[in-house]
Amino acid sequence: MSYIGAFDSGLGGLSIFRALHQHLPKERFTFLADGKHFPYGEKSKEVLHPIFNNNVDLFQDSKGIVIACNTMSCFLDVEKNHKPPIFSIIDCMVTTVQKYYKDIGALGIMGTDYTVRSETYLNYFKRIGHSYPIYQVAGTKLAPAVENDDENVWEICQSYIDQFPDNMTHLLLGCTHYNLLYEEIQANYPHLTVIDPYREICQRVDSVVQKEDETEGNPLRFLTTKYTSNLQKKSDEILQQSVHWEEINL
Repeated sequence: MSYIGAFDSGLGGLSIFRALHQHLPKERFTFLADGKHFPYGEKSKEVLHPIFNNNVDLFQDSKGIVIACNTMSCFLDVEKNHKPPIFSIIDCMVTTVQKYYKDIGALGIMGTDYTVRSETYLNYFKRIGHSYPIYQVAGTKLAPAVENDDENVWEICQSYIDQFPDNMTHLLLGCTHYNLLYEEIQANYPHLTVIDPYREICQRVDSVVQKEDETEGNPLRFLTTKYTSNLQKKSDEILQQSVHWEEINL
C-alpha cells in the first residue's frame, strides 16, 4: 500500500499535513521535518536547490509529493509532468485566489525572504492576469519565532502585517509556518480576508492520487533530520496526538 509524502523545514508544513489527513483520512502519509536545514527562507538558491532535490528523492516511491513549504515550491517546474506527481503550495494558493476570491481590492503576500525575493508569487499572478495591486512583505523573523515558540511571536507577526498599505483587502500567508497563526490573524484583523491555505491543496491531491479504500496499521509516519523537544511538544499540539518522530540523515 503506497503513501503520500510531504515535507517542510519544520512545524509549518504540519498545518498542510493536518489538513490533508483530515481530508483523506484513509490515506497513508509520511511527513519530513527537515530541521537540520531550518530555516529554508534565509538561504540562497545555490544552497536550497540540492536540499529540494534530496527531499523529493526521499519520496520517489510515494504516489504523490506535497511541497508543504512556499520557499521550496519556488523550485518546482509546474509545467513538467512529474512522476510521482508533485504538488506546489504556491501553485495551489494562486489557484485558490483565482477560483474563490472575486472581490479583491489589493492583495498582500507575507512570505519568507527567499519567496519574496524570488518573485515567484508575482510571476504566477502575472500568468493569470490579475487586475489588483499586489504587495509583498518578507516576514524574516516570523517563521523562526513560530518554530521556536517565541513568546513574542504575535508581536512579530503584527509588525509585518502592519507594513502593508491601508488599502490591502486580502492577505495571503506565503509561508506554511504562518498558517499556524491563521485564526489569530483573521480574528485580530477583521477588515482583512485571510486566504484559505488548505482548500485547493486538499482538492488537488484528492483529484490526482489514486485513493485507498482502507488503511492497515499506523497510516502516519514522521521523519526529521533534527529531533528536538520543542518539535515533539509543538507537533503533539498541532496534530492533537502523540507523534513518534524518526530521526534520519539526509
